[in-house]
Amino acid sequence: MMDEPNDIILRQLERNGIDSEIDTESFDNRKILTVRFYDELDFYADRCLFDGCSMEETRRLLEAFCSASYYMFFSWQVCCELSKLLAKDGQLIERKVEDFIFSDQANHFRGTSLHLSYFATDLKWEAWCLKCLDLCDEDFRDGLFLACYHLNTPDIYSSLVKHFSEWIEKDPDWGNGTGERLALERFLKKWDETPEYTMHAHLNDIQSESAKRKST
Repeated sequence: MMDEPNDIILRQLERNGIDSEIDTESFDNRKILTVRFYDELDFYADRCLFDGCSMEETRRLLEAFCSASYYMFFSWQVCCELSKLLAKDGQLIERKVEDFIFSDQANHFRGTSLHLSYFATDLKWEAWCLKCLDLCDEDFRDGLFLACYHLNTPDIYSSLVKHFSEWIEKDPDWGNGTGERLALERFLKKWDETPEYTMHAHLNDIQSESAKRKST
């Protein structure tokens, strides 16, 4: 028997013409159903799998996403779409999500990395975005990058340019194994479309050189 969040997930996948499968796992003497799909959805796109859900459905999905007992049973693909939903509508459960995120602060947000997209909901979280660029480890910055992408303030821009430059200087292959190099590509495209942002030309050059090396 499916539960409500999984029912909503399956319905949205069907509405979007996306094939899915259901895995059954045993945990704590009970069977857990996990919905998986393998279509490549754009993590940085405005469009989200859960567009069109009612406010109550959205709240139910986000509450499940921000529950330790639930979150571990969502597939990675579903979690990425829920992270996007959190960036859009996280204020529906602001107290719950903030408690959930900051309960993991001592762990450098490794267990709530996708939930950091919540910072996109309000400019007041800009300072935390800047702090987390130093605090969060590589491969645990997906939600943070999404929040930074949406806020796109001058201070976030200059900090990201600095951090990307330092990470690549330290390791020319930085981000290729974790997917963070793809995040850089999306930021560069966004910054190229922001006329007042002019500090990242060298990062475009680095990306071009990297692409040339891969093609040879």
